[in-house]
Amino acid sequence: LLCGWTDVPLTQTGRAQAEATRKKWGSVAFDEIFSSPLKRAGETARIVAGGRMVLAVDALRERNMGEFEGLTWDEVCLRYPGAPDAWSEDPVRYAPPGGESILEVYARCSRAADGLLAGYPEAESLLIVSHGGALACMLAHLLGQPPESALRYRFDNCGAAVVEIIGGFAVLNRLG
Repeated sequence: LLCGWTDVPLTQTGRAQAEATRKKWGSVAFDEIFSSPLKRAGETARIVAGGRMVLAVDALRERNMGEFEGLTWDEVCLRYPGAPDAWSEDPVRYAPPGGESILEVYARCSRAADGLLAGYPEAESLLIVSHGGALACMLAHLLGQPPESALRYRFDNCGAAVVEIIGGFAVLNRLG
């Protein structure tokens, strides 16, 4: 099911994943915790935060899937027969009708990452709870990679990337 900006709540499975993530990362003293405003990310962030304040940032939303929102891939193929070929021919620039391309998500998430880093220069540890596509775009940007590199990263539910910024240079310490 393509959710994108559809604001679905976290499932029981999602809550269990978030709780496992809290147990894994809950002892980290994050200076600030940010989340997408969508319910599934917000609830995940609040569980992981364990009572600490979570700030919602609109730019951390998942990719807007436009008219594909709420559809399965099979439904997309039936209702939009040219879409799969168009998407596979140019996965970075293709945008579902009324939705966003990876280029647009990359630009939005790059601005968000830069803004959060600039806005909290003294922070040693920031937690960003978002969505797979948005996080992949943000990671590619932080690592100085072009938008198409975002397609090479996959974030499972409650997956994590640990990125250390050293003198303005991003180092990927952990992915998965």
